Amino acid sequence: MRLPRPAAIWRLLHSTVAILQLLRAEHVLHLMVWSMKCNLGLWATRARTVLRGAIVDQSPPESPAGPGACCEIAHTEAVEDCLRTIFKLVGRKVSVTTSGLAERLRVAPPTVSAMLKRLEAGKLITRSASHAIRLTDHGVRHARGVTRRHRMVETFLVEVLGLSWDEVHEEADILEHAISERLEDRIDEFLGHPSRDPHGDPIPPRSGRHVESWAAPLGGVPAGSRFRVERVADDDSAALRYLAERGITPGAVLEVMDREPFGGPVWVKVGANRHALAPMLAAVVHGEVA
Repeated sequence: MRLPRPAAIWRLLHSTVAILQLLRAEHVLHLMVWSMKCNLGLWATRARTVLRGAIVDQSPPESPAGPGACCEIAHTEAVEDCLRTIFKLVGRKVSVTTSGLAERLRVAPPTVSAMLKRLEAGKLITRSASHAIRLTDHGVRHARGVTRRHRMVETFLVEVLGLSWDEVHEEADILEHAISERLEDRIDEFLGHPSRDPHGDPIPPRSGRHVESWAAPLGGVPAGSRFRVERVADDDSAALRYLAERGITPGAVLEVMDREPFGGPVWVKVGANRHALAPMLAAVVHGEVA
């Protein structure tokens, strides 16, 4: 079958952007899948850009219906991003502070302060006299839901669309706010109910027990140990690319050869190859002594 020329499809796409913005997110995602499977390189790139804009422009519902129906505040993208980030930091046993949240969310501290007041008013977080920030049980439930969608989308983008693990975090940041529960369940079923995302992060179940704890970092493992990688922090795309090029991904077994003193690198062996990992890289790789 002869496929239409990319230029023709591009003109048609521009004429229907307004309609695409009214579609549910699952239709947008299905169209992205179709474009990749047709292998229309130029069109797929342009379509992805336009569709990403369509998703970003979708305004969150302000009505009582939807994920935030049980709360006193609307669950905007900013609210969901903040909840997921707090959930992530707590799972890493990192103290949650206004400045720390501002740095991770890439916004000004006053913006985070205003958001925290909203979350506290909505009974999603508590703040102690020492300014420690904690999720309430209700806040944990919503944060888990956003985290589940984020990690499910990351898995879909890697396993179905063929993106690399260093590309999917920012894409999932967008799509996690747009997909419906119906699509989330269909993706889960299509992927065979995965328990972990491409970075090794556990995907929370819709209901039931979930453990978010992190295993020991590679940087603390003594020389002479065999180390099985379980999770790799996904905050730095360049670090993820560097580690993947050296075969250091979840499931890999490393031999810890040596540790240089005074903050020097950790030498590991992956297969037949030796690699020196700087302390900041060794700190993002987590797992267990094999």
